[in-house]
Amino acid sequence: MTRWFTLCASIRRTLSEWHRSLFVNHPDGVYEFDLNGHFQRCNKALESITRYPASHLIGVHFNPFIAHSFQ
Repeated sequence: MTRWFTLCASIRRTLSEWHRSLFVNHPDGVYEFDLNGHFQRCNKALESITRYPASHLIGVHFNPFIAHSFQ
């Protein structure tokens, strides 16, 4: 049983690293919001698109980035 838990932990760790790599290295802008619509994290591509560093985006609501005609 211990080997089973060790294997499961290893698989979870591998999947977590894989998802993190997809998020960080994706060529398109990728972001994560909290339930209130505030940026929690973003990748370098989004920084390039918005021309804001992640440190300026984190905690900001997404509304300022939506065209007024879509709000």
